[in-house]
Amino acid sequence: MTLVDEHKLLLEDTVFGPDGILNDSIFNNVNDKKLYKITVRNLLSHTGGWSSRYGDQAF
Repeated sequence: MTLVDEHKLLLEDTVFGPDGILNDSIFNNVNDKKLYKITVRNLLSHTGGWSSRYGDQAF
């Protein structure tokens, strides 16, 4: 939230993928492209979509 307060990012910014904050090449070939829709807000509110059943989609 400090970065939001400092206007360095927005809660609506995407996190993963080519246009995301973490645009590392490891996220270029994921199985589920919904990963690219995860925002900072999703991560802060624990609504990114990961579950114990399906695990972390990036890995």
